[in-house]
Amino acid sequence: MTPAQVEQLLLKMARVVTSALGIYRPITVAIVAFRIAFAYLRQRNAAVGTPVAIIDHNFIQDIEMLKVAGGEAEINLISFSYLPLYKLAEGHFPAEIRDGSYMVPEMEPCKTGYRKVLARLLQLWKPEKRISCFIAPSDSFFWIRELIDLMKERGIPTIVVDKEGTISPHSMEHHSSQIRSFYPFISDYIMVWSERQKSFWQKTGAVIDNIFVAGQPRSDFFFKRDSWLPTDKLPFTCGQTLVLYFTFETDAYAPTPGDHIWSDLRNDIDTALIILAKKHADVTFVIKTHPQQQDRLLVDSKFTAAGQKNIVVCHGAELSRHLIVRADVVVGFQTTALIEAMLAGKRVVYTEWSDAVRENLHNLIPLHEAPGIDIARNKHELEQLLDKTLTNKEFAVTTETMTMRKPFIDIFIPNADGNVSNRVMRQVHAIIENHNEGRA
Repeated sequence: MTPAQVEQLLLKMARVVTSALGIYRPITVAIVAFRIAFAYLRQRNAAVGTPVAIIDHNFIQDIEMLKVAGGEAEINLISFSYLPLYKLAEGHFPAEIRDGSYMVPEMEPCKTGYRKVLARLLQLWKPEKRISCFIAPSDSFFWIRELIDLMKERGIPTIVVDKEGTISPHSMEHHSSQIRSFYPFISDYIMVWSERQKSFWQKTGAVIDNIFVAGQPRSDFFFKRDSWLPTDKLPFTCGQTLVLYFTFETDAYAPTPGDHIWSDLRNDIDTALIILAKKHADVTFVIKTHPQQQDRLLVDSKFTAAGQKNIVVCHGAELSRHLIVRADVVVGFQTTALIEAMLAGKRVVYTEWSDAVRENLHNLIPLHEAPGIDIARNKHELEQLLDKTLTNKEFAVTTETMTMRKPFIDIFIPNADGNVSNRVMRQVHAIIENHNEGRA
């Protein structure tokens, strides 16, 4: 059995054992420790350079580009799945921890218990001897904050490479306030996509000198054709034309979480795409769920029930960019993927209708103002627009259109030039060097 196969077996065991036991047991810690060891050894032996650990929390699109860039910066980026840590934490914290109650006094025993388990893990693994830096996509997760503190106690600098750069106006004010109150920034540094994102983190209380604007690492993918999956490697048979739809949770970006105000909009889009799939049998319609979408199985069953062989539902984080570069038309609502599709030179259709959308425009990412894309303002308009586009194969995006798009793209994904990951990894290298000099 190869190290990779052993690692996957241990991950499955960790999921089963932690789910069955619910709380900490020595066997759970042992399994997680072995899983960490195998992940480390497999990747440490595969590349040279300063070893740096990074937590993969639906972050693979960025990690893969950062790993490529790591060689130039003489860094060996070693990734670890968040799932074993998450499962361990679940056994110590109540379900309501997800509502922002991490800082309340009642959580102190939970944090103390979880911290003791992590301390035992780190005693086994001894990260201070094996890695020079620790990177996470966020330090606002309840399952990672104690780990970050323990890393810092061992003299290991911690960096957030923020994966959430497309921030709605509502989140800019309200979510920043929540983070300041419930999950204040505790890492040493944070790297962000844009000045807009930098402003968000300043609002949370992060020190401005510790915030670096680098760009979106995964945007490098669109400039590196050798990284693209060939069409015969996609998990479906691709027709002559591909329509890609990024579906969404019905409360995504809603001012009140759990308020499913986009239900009518999503139902309309689903209905329109099923009608179009029946009319255009030679077109492949790919429905891409969000990696963290809670009702993805419901989405899957709905489109499967339509009985159209040319409709495919895809899950997971790693496929999105491969689908974007192969798509002829990209359809969606409030998602960074539409801005990435604009950057990739794709025909983009934004869906903007329903009373809920009109009432909340001021709270949304202003995709309704984006130049160089199509706006569908009701279900019939979406049907007509896509029908005409697919019939006439009107997929080309002109140089003039790309020039129109650029100022909007630059607000959210600036400096996209294929070298963002290089800049990030050079900054990581500089942080490690400065840290080592200070420690010496």
